[in-house]
Amino acid sequence: MMLPEVPMAKDKGQGTGDRRLASAGWGLEPGFSDPVRDAQQVFRAALTVMSEPGKTQLLAAGRQVAGLHGASYALLLALADADTPVWISPRLDHPALRANLVFHCNCPITVHRPEAALAVLDDEAAHDTDLLREFSVGDIRRPDRSCTLIVQLSGFTGGAPMLWRGPGIPLEHRLFLPLAETFWLAREERNAFPLGLDIFFTAGEHLMGLPRTTHTQYSDECAQVLRSILRKEDGKAARKAPRTGRRRKTPGESA
Repeated sequence: MMLPEVPMAKDKGQGTGDRRLASAGWGLEPGFSDPVRDAQQVFRAALTVMSEPGKTQLLAAGRQVAGLHGASYALLLALADADTPVWISPRLDHPALRANLVFHCNCPITVHRPEAALAVLDDEAAHDTDLLREFSVGDIRRPDRSCTLIVQLSGFTGGAPMLWRGPGIPLEHRLFLPLAETFWLAREERNAFPLGLDIFFTAGEHLMGLPRTTHTQYSDECAQVLRSILRKEDGKAARKAPRTGRRRKTPGESA
C-alpha cells in the first residue's frame, strides 16, 4: 500500500477562506480542526489497522460529508493529495464531496478506475466483481502502485463468519463483516503477492484494515452451510430441467 509521508506543515484543515466559503453556501465543510495533529492521528490509525488486521480504530477527527462517513472522510483528508487520483463509486459521488476533496486535498477526481490510487466504494459497488477487476494491483517492479480501497459499510457485523490469518494476527481472527461471497472471491482473484489490493473498511467513525497479505476463508460451520445451500440449489435446478422423454442409455448399450 502506498501511503504518503505524515503531513507536518501542509495545511489540510480549517482556514479562514474555508470557513468563509462554507458559510457562503458553497457546500464546503471544515477539514481537520487541528491539521497537523489530526492528520498524524489518522495516519497512525491507518498504519495500526493495516499492521494488525481485524483491529478497529476510532477516527473522531472526521465528519460526515454528503453521505460519506466520518472515518472515510478523515482517511481521505489524511491520505489524498495532488499525486493521488481518487475514484468515487456512483452512490457516494456528490458535487459537495468532490468540492471538499479538491479544496482540502487538491487531489484529482478520476472516472477511470485503473488510474485510481484511492477508491471509495459503498457496499453495492464492493460486490461488483467486474468493477473490482479494474483497479490496479501494481506491477512486479512497483507493487506499491496498487490502488487502496476504502469500503464503506453499515457496520462490522451481520455477515457470515470469516477467519482471517496472516502477518499481524495471533493465530486467527473471526469476523462478521456484512459482505457477500462475491466480494471475497473477487479479492482472492486480485491478490497474488506481492501484487494485490489493500482495503480499509469504515463504519461511522470506526476503521478496520485488510492488507493483501491476509488470508481469508469461511469458518468450517459456515462452509458446511454454504455447501448445503449449493446442493439444494443444484437439486432444484435438476428438477426444473426439461425432460426429453427418451430414456438415457447406459454406457455400452446399443442404439
